[in-house]
Amino acid sequence: MQGVSALSSRKLPNDSSGKNVRDPYRDPKKERRDMNASLAGGAIALIVLFLGLQNPLFSQKFNSDLALLLPGSLGGGEGIPVEAMSGGALALFIVAEVVKALAVAAIAILVIMVVRSYTKGEFFTFRTARRVTAIGWLSFIYPVGLFIQRMGENMVASELDLDIWFDRAGNFFGSFLPIWYVLAMTISMLGVMLYRAARMQQDQEGLI
Repeated sequence: MQGVSALSSRKLPNDSSGKNVRDPYRDPKKERRDMNASLAGGAIALIVLFLGLQNPLFSQKFNSDLALLLPGSLGGGEGIPVEAMSGGALALFIVAEVVKALAVAAIAILVIMVVRSYTKGEFFTFRTARRVTAIGWLSFIYPVGLFIQRMGENMVASELDLDIWFDRAGNFFGSFLPIWYVLAMTISMLGVMLYRAARMQQDQEGLI
């Protein structure tokens, strides 16, 4: 798209306050380098996701901080073994892993698709805006998986009388969710901005 290449090759005009706005991507090489880094980040996320699933899939153990409190006979520190769980706790852990894995995989794939579209000159499009908006909504899904996992951890801790777990894990969501919420809303706002940019781009092309 001509508009993107033009913006990346010159200094931006003044903003609404009259101040000069420097274009950090005036050098096309830096622009491509950063986009390639985003592309690599999406690929690395998929690899890390696969590695993280190896423990529950092949070792029959679920990754959790609770494993550090398990007795040595249960393989403490290496994950919570399936045999240490009741049927209800196991179901919660399975659902949590599925929700988290799908959220991370979907976000990573969408990031890769956005970067590929950008390298083709298709950034300010409704397709890209929809993908970024989807990333924002998917960012809300991952904490749901963490919440379900915490339910499973609490169930296992209760069944094994590990009362110290509840003392250590009480403030987890209180400190974590606000940061995640701000991140998700920032991505959502970016999606709204891209929709506006896509409309402006479409109107501009209609005038040519």
